[in-house]
Amino acid sequence: MLLPTRELAVQVYEVLKPLGAALGLRVTSVYGGADIERQIKSLRKGSDVIIATPGRLIDLGDRGEVNVESLDVLVLDEADRMADMGFMPQVEWVLRRIATRPHQTPALLGHLGRRDRSTRPALPHESGLSRGGQ
Repeated sequence: MLLPTRELAVQVYEVLKPLGAALGLRVTSVYGGADIERQIKSLRKGSDVIIATPGRLIDLGDRGEVNVESLDVLVLDEADRMADMGFMPQVEWVLRRIATRPHQTPALLGHLGRRDRSTRPALPHESGLSRGGQ
């Protein structure tokens, strides 16, 4: 799961860790501003779910600690915010590596957040139609 901020990564991790444990899944979080060596040790124990910020995921990929090509599912949470924050090159870095898999295309899930609501059709009272069609 790719998230735009460390704060959001921590929140999601705190929710998913007990759920993962109940299902027998190991959940790991990796994000900037935290001890990368501790995160590497956690990843080396094995992970079924990785919650990450883009920059830290790339750092770990460059170090050979994470292989994003082996992902089965990539969840982009708050993709609109990542775009607003300038993270699209990092997101594209991940997507390019996933796309190189010759025999399997992973599922891609996303959450558009605020932009999703802003694209809805205007209601009559918002467009001026409720004032006699003006």
